[in-house]
Amino acid sequence: TPLAAERLIGHVHANMKRDLAVAVLILASSALGSCRGDGPRHPFRVGRGEGVDAPLSADDAHAFAGRVGDGMLPVRAGDPEELRVWAEGDFVLANDRIAIVVEDAGPSDHFDPWGGKVVGLARVEAGAMVEPAQFNEASITLGRYTVQTESVGILDDGRDGSEAVVRAIGRLAPIPFIDDTIRGIFRRDYENVWVAIDYALAPGAESFDIRYSFAADDGFAVVAEPLLIFALQASTMPALSEKFGFGTPAGSLRWSGFITPGATGYAIEVLASDYRDGAVSLRPGVSVAGANIFYAANTFVGPESPDEAAPIARIHVGGPDVDGLQQAIARNFDEAQRVITGVVTESDGSTPAAGVEVHAEIDPTNYVTRVFTAADGTFALHVPTSTAVQLHAFRRGNALVGPVAVAASESTATLAFPPTGLLHLAIRDADSNAPIPAKVQIRPATGEPTIPARFGVEALGAGRVFQRFSLDGDLVVPLEVGTHHVTVSRGFEYDVVSTDVVISADSTLSITTPLSHDVATPGVLCGDFHIHTNRSPDAPDGADLKLSSAVAEGLELPVRSDHEWTTDFEPVIARMGLGAYAYGLSSLELTTYWWGHFGVFPLAERFDRPNGGAITWYDSESGPGYLHRTPIEVFDEVHAVEDPIFGPAAIIINHPRSTNTPVVGKAFAYFAAMGYDPITGAWAEPTHDERFQLIEAFNDSDFDANYNAGTLTAETSGAVNDWFSFLDRGLDVFAVGSSDSHGVTGSPVGYPRTCIELGTDDPDVLRGEPNGPGRIRDQLLAGHITVSGGIYVDAWARYSAGTGSGPGSHVTGAAATETVHVRVQAAPWVDADRLRVFVDGSLVETIPLDGSSPGVSAPAIRYESDLAIPVASGRRSYVILVADGTDPMTDAYPTGAAGREPFGVTNPIFFER
Repeated sequence: TPLAAERLIGHVHANMKRDLAVAVLILASSALGSCRGDGPRHPFRVGRGEGVDAPLSADDAHAFAGRVGDGMLPVRAGDPEELRVWAEGDFVLANDRIAIVVEDAGPSDHFDPWGGKVVGLARVEAGAMVEPAQFNEASITLGRYTVQTESVGILDDGRDGSEAVVRAIGRLAPIPFIDDTIRGIFRRDYENVWVAIDYALAPGAESFDIRYSFAADDGFAVVAEPLLIFALQASTMPALSEKFGFGTPAGSLRWSGFITPGATGYAIEVLASDYRDGAVSLRPGVSVAGANIFYAANTFVGPESPDEAAPIARIHVGGPDVDGLQQAIARNFDEAQRVITGVVTESDGSTPAAGVEVHAEIDPTNYVTRVFTAADGTFALHVPTSTAVQLHAFRRGNALVGPVAVAASESTATLAFPPTGLLHLAIRDADSNAPIPAKVQIRPATGEPTIPARFGVEALGAGRVFQRFSLDGDLVVPLEVGTHHVTVSRGFEYDVVSTDVVISADSTLSITTPLSHDVATPGVLCGDFHIHTNRSPDAPDGADLKLSSAVAEGLELPVRSDHEWTTDFEPVIARMGLGAYAYGLSSLELTTYWWGHFGVFPLAERFDRPNGGAITWYDSESGPGYLHRTPIEVFDEVHAVEDPIFGPAAIIINHPRSTNTPVVGKAFAYFAAMGYDPITGAWAEPTHDERFQLIEAFNDSDFDANYNAGTLTAETSGAVNDWFSFLDRGLDVFAVGSSDSHGVTGSPVGYPRTCIELGTDDPDVLRGEPNGPGRIRDQLLAGHITVSGGIYVDAWARYSAGTGSGPGSHVTGAAATETVHVRVQAAPWVDADRLRVFVDGSLVETIPLDGSSPGVSAPAIRYESDLAIPVASGRRSYVILVADGTDPMTDAYPTGAAGREPFGVTNPIFFER
């Protein structure tokens, strides 16, 4: 057929071109081989020199390349903690419009561990970088391969008015964090290929180009399929696509953009041509774990000479926000636009509505742009010339306003919200009447309004229109007229105020919400050892928001635990003046993509090392590519970290049984990856390491979610079963509970939490100690801890006058039956139905908590009595107490249509006869 003939001719042409490329590269490779030894290992021209001293001084006829110098890096207004890893000595390309920062060679502060990649973008105004992107990480790869950069230099500094070019050179190597996961999909190897990456910026341009030059050691042509774009910033810079907006894109795309609200954004356009027909196509792949993955559905052959650069991608840079980026893209594509101005008001038509989102689209299948209104309610946005559009306005607490049609001949519009009132909450301690921090959630009787995904508005879920964390006990929110359900809470120790309010138009309803402190935990501070901020690419919350959430939840010890990054909350606590409520501790989530995740605590920041001194689970510096490190090797390094103040770090096995699937299980769950059998105590993998004492048995989940009471195998074990098996083997291994909170919208900080015997109720006391983190670690390793998911369980052996041997204690000289004093506490709004007694891993008694239980005392004590515990002869025995309830805590801790289950667990008390 004609179509078949056309395809055949195309393939013949492709083969001829590839044969020519092979011949040329064989010659190039022969020449390369003759100069190996003392000479260069690649044929590329190496960039040299320091470039222009003041690269930001370029006028409209120049683009300059130079080094990042003192005072050159900008600060994002209103964002005191940035994600950027820019540093003095990196390379900068700048004209009078935009600036790009390329990381110098060496270890990188990224999941792509090698330098030579783009790490920062900003616009240029008056010779300075302004409103930089909250850039996390984006890489263009060949399949699972990136460039293991060995050198970065300036190829052309642009003084003569030509393009400014920075070149990075290195071998292609698999990216460690993704290689094992996608190796079965992208099988082509490029380990014999050298690449020179050119970053080129022209005078006056609002985009820069990325070009690759190839050289293969074996002389064969480089066939690249496919190009992948990994943008590890789905939360900090959400993806935007032409027509689809922030919704899920489909089909072939001209570009995909990434947005920093109120600041610079960028968009990737693929330039690499298919060697058969010259077609270019960027297509969406998947969005997972904070990564937006796109691919170029092209196969192309590398240039026929190492001196020839293949165009790979064009990066459009603009801002602020969506509209500013869209304007830059339109100018780059030479597409005419017109401006629409207008105002958003309250229902009276005159009071301005500030900070409101205004969205423009041609129709529901063709999204255009977004802006935010100014203090006076005005806005200006840009749409294609001669095209009619419709506008919508949105703010929290209101349904979507619009559509308001704007004809192609019109250039102004007015939008007004429906009748609105204000709710003013005064949140007070019921005993002292002092303002206290709290979490506030509001659900209108009409439910949460539905906002199309293309508008990029996060749905709060569970019918909520607001979730706010008030730190000063005072909160004012605008709400639509009607009935709303208000929930004010402060963690598990306080009662909850849950009430309906009626909002009237153009009026303020003021109410006081007294919260009573009902649960007593003297000498105990509670911590969450697994809290993510947007330092983790899969977490949306900035440090300020996450800390505010922790304080509002009554959590005293928030532990920042980001993927592959060591840091803490202490600078944020000091800046926000929250030292009386919280003591921030530093740690790391050591994130292997092969055999599990691990909390490393305490681990002080080491500013002279990548990622704040993160522990690496692979070797990426001693040769081409990377080498896997075994658990034994990695645990050796963790135990070798001997901080002069903190002392040694402890290892927490995070979510050890998160899944048992072959690929993802190895990525997340240590016990599944290493094949631990709780019945025999054996490990399938010989590289396993048992040098740990802490298991995150409860990861945003309750006791029964981690306990298999039925037939147990290595594949069906829960984290609690594993915990019991270690105790049965005579090992002092203790359980912690953590939230693993990524986004506070659906994953509240402090459910569950680990409560530690520290002899103080004041977190500031620990801050004043010479080594507070070390003392916390020691108490964890001694097992002097309980876990609370809404219920607090205390237990003491040899109890007398309020004291005794609590969790983690070893009682020697025990009798055949020992007495343990148990107290169960829960705030009035928390359901507690039963107390279970586990001795040596077996359930021996279940006690109903029905209001007639011994020791019941309003408002919080649900049970208090002595229990007789049988003690085995000839071996160590232990007892663990578990209390829980069947009614989920939906009001204060919603997740979808259900809430989290209330529970509390002690760590073991040991007995030896």
